Amino acid sequence: MSESATTLTYGLIIGTVFGIALTILLGRLAGKVRGLGRLFGRDAQARRLAELEKENVMLKRRLEEKDGMIRKAMESMVQETGRGSPPASDSGRP
Repeated sequence: MSESATTLTYGLIIGTVFGIALTILLGRLAGKVRGLGRLFGRDAQARRLAELEKENVMLKRRLEEKDGMIRKAMESMVQETGRGSPPASDSGRP
């Protein structure tokens, strides 16, 4: 190999490594800097909004489950009182 071919090979290798490192660095900064985030398609506000929407859906589901349990408990209380179960006695009260 001639000296120019060796220099070209090393230049390509070093350039590729620096290019990859620069891409990774800018990609990480994109999460913190809005301008870079838009350039790389990583908008912090959009990501936070998506997280909040997921959390909202999860909380709505939990609330519906709890409402269902409360309704079942109320229905069972109504059924128990409707069967003619004796009311709690007030022994000792005038």
